[in-house]
Amino acid sequence: MAAVICTAFVALTSTAFPAAADTEDDALLVYCLSGEQRAALTDAAVALGLAETDSGGAFLAFSGGQTEPLEWHRNRPDDFNRTCAALSEAQRPMPDRTLPTLVPFLTGVVGALLAFAAASVRDRVTRGRTLADELRAAFRGFEHAARTYLDSWTPTRPQERVLELAEHRVALQNQLARTKAAHRRWTTVDALETEVLTGELGQAMTLDWKGKDEDRERRDRLRERLAAARDTVFRVARALEQPLWPHPSQRGGRQ
Repeated sequence: MAAVICTAFVALTSTAFPAAADTEDDALLVYCLSGEQRAALTDAAVALGLAETDSGGAFLAFSGGQTEPLEWHRNRPDDFNRTCAALSEAQRPMPDRTLPTLVPFLTGVVGALLAFAAASVRDRVTRGRTLADELRAAFRGFEHAARTYLDSWTPTRPQERVLELAEHRVALQNQLARTKAAHRRWTTVDALETEVLTGELGQAMTLDWKGKDEDRERRDRLRERLAAARDTVFRVARALEQPLWPHPSQRGGRQ
C-alpha cells in the first residue's frame, strides 16, 4: 500500500511541477540556435576544439562534413551542450564589482571622519573646561582684592591695596578677552568686560572717596555689584564647560 501511495505521489508531482532543469535547458537551446548567435556558436565550438570551419567560414563538425547547428545538436548533443553552455556563460554580463571594492574604502573614510569628529569634540570640551577654570580663578582673585580694598577702608587707603586690585583687574580683563575671542556672540561677556573696564568695578572703584557716610552706601553697592558679577562669571564658566550645548542666555536670550 505504501509503495502505491509513493508511486502516485511521484506521478502527480512530476506532472504538476515540470523540472526546472528542463526549462533552463530549453531556454539555453533556443538562445544558442537563434540566428543572432550562429556566428558566436561557431566561434565557441572552434575555440573548444569541438568543430572547425572551412576557408569560407562554413560550420564543419568533426562528424565528417558540413552541418547546421541544429543537426549538430541532434547528432552530438554533448558537444553542442558544452559549447552552448560556454557561449552563454561567456556572454553573461559581468557583475558590478564597484560596490564591493568601495565598501572597505568608504568604511575606512567614515571611520577616519568619526575619529576626527570625536577628537575635535574632546578638544573643544578640554579647552572649554580650561578656559572656565582660568576665568573663575581670575575673578576670585579680583573679588578677593576688591573686597579686601573695601573692607579695609580708611580715608587714605594704603597704595599697595590699590596696586593689588589693579593687578587682579588686569588679569580678569585678559581672561574675559580670551573668553570673548572664543565666543564673540556672548553678550554677557561684553557686559562683564564693560563693568570691569569702565563700570563701577573699574578704576573708578578707587577714586572719589569722600571719607563720609555716603562712602558706606557706596561700599555696600560695590559689594552687591561684585556678587552679581560673580554669579554672571560662574554662569559663563558653566557654559564654557558645555561647548556642545546651546546657551541662548549668553547671547541675551532665555535659557
